[in-house]
Amino acid sequence: MEKVKILGIAGSPRKGNTEYLVKMALEAAEGVGNVVTEFISLREKPVKPCLADYTCFQKGTLEAACPTIKNDCGNEIMAKMAKADGFIIGSPVYWGGVTAQMKALMDRSMALEAKSMALRNKVAGVLTIAYERNGGQEHTLFDMIRWLMLHDMIVVSVGADRPEKSVGCYWGGACMQGFPYPKPSPTPEGRKASNEDIIGANSIRSMAKRVAEMTKIIKAGLRVVPEKELAWPLKPKVDIAELYKKVKK
Repeated sequence: MEKVKILGIAGSPRKGNTEYLVKMALEAAEGVGNVVTEFISLREKPVKPCLADYTCFQKGTLEAACPTIKNDCGNEIMAKMAKADGFIIGSPVYWGGVTAQMKALMDRSMALEAKSMALRNKVAGVLTIAYERNGGQEHTLFDMIRWLMLHDMIVVSVGADRPEKSVGCYWGGACMQGFPYPKPSPTPEGRKASNEDIIGANSIRSMAKRVAEMTKIIKAGLRVVPEKELAWPLKPKVDIAELYKKVKK
């Protein structure tokens, strides 16, 4: 069977729990078999905010989706996203939602919508971590889920696992920073405190396996279903692109 490529993206500005958890999820996905993975940290590869000048609709390509901003890692990351089959996306909870780093990538990814909805039919799962047990995890997961659904991606949850020690969250991977009590992020104990949260780890590993499973199902299915039997072509025309092509600078 052909291998599938799953891209993991960590949206934390620091090296710590989120990166650890995304890597843990990628390892779990690889364990399903016939899965290759790649990890990206937005801490190491910063993405600048979107300027909303719509040149992505006019001049963008899959290799350089954003023609305007060239002095960051946005185009590099979006090119990798366009080639991946599935995704595991992680952001810590910052004030009840995703980080600024993750939001910048979310906004800039409109450039991939401009390229025939390049992320359509790709599979994704999401994960997050907060200081407290109920510290904004579900809201942050839904921030990312709404983003992915806008790209017409297939977002999965935590699969069929219902382990004895609980899966914790039904919408994606959700951890707290330490167990049974949280530990501050900047401390040595806090940087990997998520590994104390067995329930959260269950949700993340289960989500990752579900991403791997569904990615293989979708990729194999699209190879055998005739395009004429699909509701939309594999590369649908983005009608609004014609409007933006007329925008004068």
